[in-house]
Amino acid sequence: MMELSLDIPCSSSSSSSSASSCHQSPTGPTSQHSVASPASGGIKQAKEWLHHADHHTVDSFFTMDLMRKQKLLCDVVLKVGDKAIPVHRLVLASCSPYFHAMFTNEMAECFKSEVTLHDIDANAVELLVAFAYTSEIKITEETVQYLLPAASLLQLHSVRDACCRFLATQLTPSNCLGIRRFADTHGCFDLETSSKQFAFSTSIES
Repeated sequence: MMELSLDIPCSSSSSSSSASSCHQSPTGPTSQHSVASPASGGIKQAKEWLHHADHHTVDSFFTMDLMRKQKLLCDVVLKVGDKAIPVHRLVLASCSPYFHAMFTNEMAECFKSEVTLHDIDANAVELLVAFAYTSEIKITEETVQYLLPAASLLQLHSVRDACCRFLATQLTPSNCLGIRRFADTHGCFDLETSSKQFAFSTSIES
């Protein structure tokens, strides 16, 4: 393997005095370019240097989200109801097994510029697409009922689990049985258990 020399050459000059200055002692003008050698007991030469940019991923996804909103380099449009949502296949496939299978297994959707999603709430898809780019989503009493089924369908498990935890904090004697049925329908076993236990404890107290 060819070795790369890290010696810093002197700049050429017609003046012999300036040329000779390149060979002055480390305390002279060239000391700013000197590199301590292992033999002199100075800093050891690094064989390799791993650089990690702490904010690289966050900054990259922030830029991709801006590009999505500006419809730049988007390669597919999700049609959901009356909404058309431009997205980047790579971003969705990277965080959703549902989209990963759709866009990588030579299904018909791989080659379409528009993909229609059925049996899913359009507002939920908009929120979940934004989550794919930002890793943030706001769950409220109004959105949780359509976010949870959509997150389950698109296999965004962290959102589904967050919806379940949110619903667990909303349990009351009047809604615990309804939440239990809702949890059972969508396979949220922890929420189903919590609502069942809540209903049982409420019936004992009454």
